[in-house]
Amino acid sequence: MVGAASGVTDSLSTHVSDLQPLRAGLVVGLVCAIWLSSAASPLVFVLALLHGWMSVVVALAAVTALAHLPLLRRSPAAASFFRWAFNRAFASVSVRFEPGSAPGSSGAESSGPASTPGGPGKLYAVHPHGIFCMGFIQLVLHPAMREVTFCFSSYLYNSPLFLILGKLVGRPDKASKASMTALMRRGADLSLTPGGFEEATLTSGAGAERVYVKKRAGFLKYCLEHGLSVCPVYAFGEKQLYANAQGCWALRHWLNGFGVPTIFPFGRRCFPLVPRPKPLLVVVGSPLHLAHVPHPTPAQVAAAHGEYIAALTALFERHKAEAYGEEASGLSLELW
Repeated sequence: MVGAASGVTDSLSTHVSDLQPLRAGLVVGLVCAIWLSSAASPLVFVLALLHGWMSVVVALAAVTALAHLPLLRRSPAAASFFRWAFNRAFASVSVRFEPGSAPGSSGAESSGPASTPGGPGKLYAVHPHGIFCMGFIQLVLHPAMREVTFCFSSYLYNSPLFLILGKLVGRPDKASKASMTALMRRGADLSLTPGGFEEATLTSGAGAERVYVKKRAGFLKYCLEHGLSVCPVYAFGEKQLYANAQGCWALRHWLNGFGVPTIFPFGRRCFPLVPRPKPLLVVVGSPLHLAHVPHPTPAQVAAAHGEYIAALTALFERHKAEAYGEEASGLSLELW
């Protein structure tokens, strides 16, 4: 890798310089298995009801009740353990914050695009989703982000195992309009993956860098309404962690619209759910300050969306050489 790009705040970075034992990767694989089983749990519950498997119904109901107990909250020990595992499952890991992007910073020193300064909160928009959101997870587990609420699919949020894991390591909430706007009204910092399952489906395993963003403007409308700044985040190396079947995009994206994750992941040869030991560089871009517009027009939302896409593309261009070295030559971001 080449040196860090100018203006990147390294004081909040973490780095693991060599490949760690497979057991750390197996922990990550276990998290991925929980992700997949959580996605399947509503179907399992319905099948159990239809077939009269009352022991399965009772077990799922009990786990669901446990997941929603108010006493279940973030455990520093659990967060540290999973951070240890996720940092050592890859060839190297680095989380970088550009000026003004860390939680609690004003962003006044940012040299990125800006308009009228927004409210106190920030929204961290992470791309690409990847198969299992490894870059997003790295951000969630970073100590600087411990007070940031991370929002994900309501479908997964309502899956008990995934919710329990989320509560143990961070501050989870639904990526729904009601949940996000409630957080924004309080001036909270929050994070999400705007590309969702559609972006996960596009994961190539090698070659193309793809983001599903052309039809994702809703989160920017909410930011305009509540005066939040937006920090684009890019996880370089996310695409390399898993192979994924390509093609049939229209059908797969149609299924994504119903909350079905149409992914076909394959990581390490003997352990397909364990990510490949590749480098991962997560860069949090300087904030894009949006004007506070309580009732934005479609034209204002479209303008903010255009600014966001430009900021995300510029972030990718600034750091692609650091992340990929000579392979970055001619590499550009595909916008879907």
